[in-house]
Amino acid sequence: MYQNTTSITLIPKDSEKPATPSDIKYTKHEGQLKLTWSTSKELEYELAYRKAGTCNWLSVHFQPSGTLQGLERLAAYEFRMRCKIRLWSSWTKIYHVPPELIDKPQVYTPVTELMQEPGKRRFTIRWEV
Repeated sequence: MYQNTTSITLIPKDSEKPATPSDIKYTKHEGQLKLTWSTSKELEYELAYRKAGTCNWLSVHFQPSGTLQGLERLAAYEFRMRCKIRLWSSWTKIYHVPPELIDKPQVYTPVTELMQEPGKRRFTIRWEV
């Protein structure tokens, strides 16, 4: 026995997921994460971020080429993004943001070794924070 349901109309262009944000570049300085990426003005963006090693994502709606403020300088973070027109895109890969280097590291004398191939050298630097 069949039951009648309300009809659903799908318009293909309205049912497409947009492409995942790409060409994401970021810098972290003084507790601010500055992001830029290839954008389209008609899209809405969502940024999910968390401290590295934690489980819970915090989400914020994000403007193209925006800045996330209030991050801990000594903490590492992870973030991912997605966008939507009518449907949400897939999430980007997870980006890892290392902690900021606040104190000047102690750099030890670099070690240079000549390699077997002419014109090549191995250059090793050791440091401690």
